Amino acid sequence: MGRKRSKSVGKSAAAESNGSSRPPIPQKKPKPSTAACAGTAEPSLHRQRFRPNCKRLGEASEAEFIARAQGLDFPVAKLWGESDPYDNLVGFGRTFWRVQVKCARAEQHGQYVVKGCSNRRKYTRENIDFLAAHIVPENIWYIIPVEAFEGKTMLKLSPHGAGRAKYEKYREAWCLLTCKPKARGWKDIPVKCRCRELPARCAVCPNRDNSPDAKSTWERTR
Repeated sequence: MGRKRSKSVGKSAAAESNGSSRPPIPQKKPKPSTAACAGTAEPSLHRQRFRPNCKRLGEASEAEFIARAQGLDFPVAKLWGESDPYDNLVGFGRTFWRVQVKCARAEQHGQYVVKGCSNRRKYTRENIDFLAAHIVPENIWYIIPVEAFEGKTMLKLSPHGAGRAKYEKYREAWCLLTCKPKARGWKDIPVKCRCRELPARCAVCPNRDNSPDAKSTWERTR
C-alpha cells in the first residue's frame, strides 16, 4: 500500500512540474455604474427628460394655448383642478367659452388623431363649447366647435390634405372665438372675414392669400 501511494504522489508532482495542471480562472471585475460617473445620468432618466410622457405633453399644449390666445388678445382663465371637462375659459363679451385642449404628436398615414372624449365620455355642448387641438410637430391649432364633432370619440386631422379634410376649415380658426354661432357662416365657412382685427387667419378665410394651398383647402372643405 505504501508503494502505490508514493507512486501516485510522484505522478501528481510530475504533472505539476510539466505545467499540465489548469491555471485558476480569473474573475471579471464588475463594471462601474454609469450613474457613478460624474456628469452622467441613467439612460431612463435621459429618455424621461427629453421625451415627455402624454401627461406632460398635454400640460405643455395647455400652456401653449394660453400663450397663443393671450397673444391674440383673448382673455383666458385657467381652471383650478381637473374636475371639469374643460381646461380653460376664453372671454367672449360678458360671457366665456369653455375650451378643452387636446394634442397629437404621432402622424399616421398623413393624419393626426385626437380624442373627442374624456375617460370614454363623449364631449357634448352640455359640457364644452370648443375643442382646441394642437398638432405638436407642426405647431398647428384647430379650433373646432363641439357641434362639429359631437358624438364622436376620435377626430382625424389632415393638415397636408391626406384623406378626408373634414376639419380643415377649423385650422387656425381663432376667429370663431370672436363671434356667435349664427355668425360663423354656412357649414362654418364664412362669406366674409369673421374678425378683421384678428392677426390670425383661418384656412377658409376670404381675406386669406390667393395661394394654391389656400384655394385647395377651401375647395376640399366645401
